[in-house]
Amino acid sequence: MKALLLVTGLFLLLSATLVAQKHPLVGTWEVVSIKGTDVDGTKISLDGSQFKETKIITPTHYILFTERKQGDSLVFDKAIAGTVRLEGNKYIETPMYYSDPAHGKGKTDFTFRVEGDKFIQSGTFTTPDGKTGKLDELVFKKVKEATPANPQVVGAWNQLSSSGVMSNGDKWSHTNATHIRFQIVSPSHWMVIRYKDNAFENAMGGTYRLEGNKIYPNVELSSYPLHNLKAELTYRVEGNKMYWNGIVQDANGKFSIDDVYERVDSKAVKTVAR
Repeated sequence: MKALLLVTGLFLLLSATLVAQKHPLVGTWEVVSIKGTDVDGTKISLDGSQFKETKIITPTHYILFTERKQGDSLVFDKAIAGTVRLEGNKYIETPMYYSDPAHGKGKTDFTFRVEGDKFIQSGTFTTPDGKTGKLDELVFKKVKEATPANPQVVGAWNQLSSSGVMSNGDKWSHTNATHIRFQIVSPSHWMVIRYKDNAFENAMGGTYRLEGNKIYPNVELSSYPLHNLKAELTYRVEGNKMYWNGIVQDANGKFSIDDVYERVDSKAVKTVAR
């Protein structure tokens, strides 16, 4: 079962020629159920009560966050992001960033269909050690989008630089030379996967709301414990750059951030070594 869950994130693929925000696969999706056969021949039948996966698809990129049930809680399982393209009813995916290096080495061969608000995939998957399993149906349901959405904010973004001041007055800063922050924003959700010195650091995401030039992100998904985090950011978009700054508050106090992002929907982004 673990092998199958590891590759559920490798299924979302989209053509680079799709028209932004108009193709039925563009948006945010949440898993409903999965049926298939694992690489060891074990039959798999899971639903959203056993694991949770949220995925965002743009015309060129995707990002996902998966949690699995452990007792009465959900615990972080994986995060993956990459580029996507479509060839007929086939999907071809290239993972760029992942919480586990194994996620970047698996292979998939999937077809898809859309039925109403359902996105259904099927095919085969091959794990890094060369073993193959079968996916009968992986079913997602589309998340209702916020109205109105701001097309300036929606898309795939690569952070160029970040700076700020901690609650104790210490200043910090970094650029994408050492810190990768790849983020996708849909009309309803945002997700980011982070690398430091070419190694996975963390991932997070959730919903958000816009009020004028203010953005209020809600952190509902995180690869590490976060408690009572709140943020109020002022943003502006100039060409292919997005600037935001403001105050973030967590259990340790308040700190400021000042970030610069570049839109990467139609250009190559920095990748990590596999």
